[in-house]
Amino acid sequence: MNKLEVKIRQVSGVSVLDLAGDLSGMGEQQFNTALDQIERTGANGVIINFTEIDYINSTGIGLIVRLLNKARQKHQVVAACGVKSYYTKIFDYTRISQYMQIYPDEETALLALSEPLSNGIS
Repeated sequence: MNKLEVKIRQVSGVSVLDLAGDLSGMGEQQFNTALDQIERTGANGVIINFTEIDYINSTGIGLIVRLLNKARQKHQVVAACGVKSYYTKIFDYTRISQYMQIYPDEETALLALSEPLSNGIS
């Protein structure tokens, strides 16, 4: 297993959560710390960048659901980019994709989020 690496960037009022490695219980502390940091930024939206993710297990799915719940409480829009097709199918099967729009890359996700954010819609 590869250790989870988490980085947060702010781009145009959106928090971009760059993930690398394995999203599993081993990375729960890093992921939760990132969620707390995102919450403090007051960003209007969150993009989860899965481009460098190698593996996601059921605990990782639970972490994503936790992020979606927190974002929903804060009226934040959540999107994902760089999701491998296998995980896209899992997100569809678990219905995560109903709460998190999936885009092929970060640029497309930022464009999509900037439209509703600039109109004050979330």
